[in-house]
Amino acid sequence: MAQPVQPVDWLCSSDRRPVEGGQKVSLSPSGLLFPVKVEPQPVERCDKLLECGRHRCERMCYVGACDPCQVLVNAFCFCKNTVEVVLCGSMVVKGELKAKDGVFSCRSICEKKLFCGNHDCDEICHLRPCRDCNLMPSRIRTCYCECYKTIAEEKFTCEKPCGRKKNCGRHCCSERCCPLSNSGNVLSGDWDPHLCSMTCGKKLRCGQHSCENLCHSGHCPPCLETIFIDLTCACGRTSIAPPLPCGTPTPSCQHPCSIPQPCGHLSSHNCHFGDCPPYSILIAKECIGGHVVLKNIPCGSMDIRCNKLCSKTKQCGMHACRRTCHPSCDSSYASGSGLKSSCGQTCGASRRDCRHTCIAPCHPSSLCPDSRCDFPVTITCSCGRISATVPCDAGGSSVGFNGDTVSEASIIQKLLVPLQPVDANGKKIPIGQRKLAYDDECAKTGT
Repeated sequence: MAQPVQPVDWLCSSDRRPVEGGQKVSLSPSGLLFPVKVEPQPVERCDKLLECGRHRCERMCYVGACDPCQVLVNAFCFCKNTVEVVLCGSMVVKGELKAKDGVFSCRSICEKKLFCGNHDCDEICHLRPCRDCNLMPSRIRTCYCECYKTIAEEKFTCEKPCGRKKNCGRHCCSERCCPLSNSGNVLSGDWDPHLCSMTCGKKLRCGQHSCENLCHSGHCPPCLETIFIDLTCACGRTSIAPPLPCGTPTPSCQHPCSIPQPCGHLSSHNCHFGDCPPYSILIAKECIGGHVVLKNIPCGSMDIRCNKLCSKTKQCGMHACRRTCHPSCDSSYASGSGLKSSCGQTCGASRRDCRHTCIAPCHPSSLCPDSRCDFPVTITCSCGRISATVPCDAGGSSVGFNGDTVSEASIIQKLLVPLQPVDANGKKIPIGQRKLAYDDECAKTGT
């Protein structure tokens, strides 16, 4: 029986010739390969379908896998914007290829019109169909509070705090992107962001303890603490023995008040805490300024005013106080030393050069200032038909006067009628004491 031989590699699938010419193997009934002597035959082309799926191998029959397809093809990119010469074997697309199909990515922006027809594709040149427009209504998403929009696939949250009142009505919700910041949202589940979880902290009615419940609206419950001390009245003659609920008021005492009254009368009210109420007995009492005695005044009244002017001499010694009845006045001054101070009122003393009064602030220790009088007066012509209003102009300068000063000149310039000439003998005559010149109308009256 012939010995088995090692298997041999076949050149290609078109025939079964081994590498060594002249031999051919056959399969024995037992499944072993035996070499068989054959005549050499000419080598044929491989002709396998290459990996590209479009061309066949043109090499002569050989051992091993076929090389990538080396056929040069004029091909479009996926976005149809670029045409290049590429190797068929380097194409991503395999199998039958239509002339309009793209076969590679040019790495540029696609720019194809999206399905919406309003926007262009902004992705890198790609094989698959362009995605749907992100601005389609079906793709727009909002956060829980609906203050921001995005194209995210799932719900998202923003950073805006809610700020609305919680169920307690005192505190504001600080939750970021709270669903309840929009009244149209409906909660799902047991979580309620507007359920206040802070401690109430308000003082209870007892005034000593704070409410420890969760923050709530309305009145707090009564204090549950217990006190173990006696509660007594102000005078100590009435008390309540412990234990007592916290917040129990002090007992009311029916004994008369034991606090001495400043007026000297006996108390007419019961024991109490704090100041005594005003005494209600009506008496005659002098006003606080010492002007009159008023009748039917409650005994406990202290600040009684008569609404009259004070009229006491002030510290200047010249003027009377113009305030209404008040408790104290600055009428006292050092009369022994003769020092007097200004009271701040207008002087009011008669001027030396005219019949008007001094308008300077009170000056008890000095004479009235020799200043020009600006009080308005009316001057007329000799018949009284023409009149004009001018400053009094008295006072000011006591030296010889030969012409109008600048101030007087400006006043005279504004008059519609000139002044009558006067013989002043070198003395100043105020404008308010002069006459206006008469005109032809005045002459007709015989003046």
